[in-house]
Amino acid sequence: MEFGQLSHAARPLPLPLSAKNRRLTNLQNAAFNPSENPLDIPIVQVSLYDSEDPDQHYRLGLAVASLRTQNIQIIVSGMAVHNMRDFRRVFGTTDIMPYVLTFDEALKEAVESDPQIRQKAMAGLLKRQDARMAHPSFDHLLPIYVGAGAAGDDLGKRLWTATEGSLSWAQYRFGDVPG
Repeated sequence: MEFGQLSHAARPLPLPLSAKNRRLTNLQNAAFNPSENPLDIPIVQVSLYDSEDPDQHYRLGLAVASLRTQNIQIIVSGMAVHNMRDFRRVFGTTDIMPYVLTFDEALKEAVESDPQIRQKAMAGLLKRQDARMAHPSFDHLLPIYVGAGAAGDDLGKRLWTATEGSLSWAQYRFGDVPG
């Protein structure tokens, strides 16, 4: 299970657009337009709740967790930090807003925490002083709560992160890759 979002903006991606990343982008598009599905596999898109309750979204992950035992991969997509208001201020510069680095690291620590305390650690993220700077609304952050809930006792691991201005992209995986 992975968490991350590739940029859909008309500017260079923070990472090279490899063939694998193009497939991921195409899969994201396929959820909206099934005729664009490059793998010809079933894709089901699930909406978030109309609330910013982290525990409610974590429980949604718990509810779909049993799909993993049926060899169904759960992919969630959002952003580690998403503040478009501040992006206008720093666009075209090399400046990175301070909250980008602190919140990105706090998210890593919460996701990688012991699964027995992960839900509480992740709920605490939304109470941080920099939370509303990093996410004026939590809609780009809440998908990771669904993924973490679905992970059960599997450990979370950040695979990469990239920051730009007032944004941060990160990709997480829960559990091991089958050998």
